[in-house]
Amino acid sequence: MCRQIRILACDGADHRIGQCEHGTIHIFWVRASIFLAPEDLLNLLGLLQCWQPQQGFAESAGLMLRRMASGHIQLWCACVGLLLDDNELDLLRQMVWHAVGQLEHLATSQRCRSQRWSDEYRVFTAPLTGVTSPN
Repeated sequence: MCRQIRILACDGADHRIGQCEHGTIHIFWVRASIFLAPEDLLNLLGLLQCWQPQQGFAESAGLMLRRMASGHIQLWCACVGLLLDDNELDLLRQMVWHAVGQLEHLATSQRCRSQRWSDEYRVFTAPLTGVTSPN
C-alpha cells in the first residue's frame, strides 16, 4: 500500500501526477486513478506529443488514444480509460511533460548525491561518546 506520494505535477485538486515510495506513477484525474511504471510515463508522453487533433486513433506500448464521434478523446491505459476534451488532453500533455522533467531532475540529483557521497566519504566513524539514545 502506498503511504507517501511526491507530487510531480498538479493543476489543483482535480488533476495530479505523483510518484509513491514504490516508484509507481499515480495519475489522479478528477475521480479516476491510473497507475503506471515510470517508463510507461515516458511512453504516455510520447503518445500525447505525437497526437494530432485530426487523428482518429493512436497506440503505443499498451496505451491508446481514440477520437469519439462526440469529438471527445478516450485515453486508455491498460483497462482504465479517461474521456477528455481537447483542452483536457492538452492539460494532461503539459502535466505529463512536467512530471517527466521532475523525474529526470530527481534522478540526476540522486546520482550526484550518491556520487559525491561515495567519492568524498569512503569511511565514516562516529565517536561512541557522541551517540545518544532516546531510551
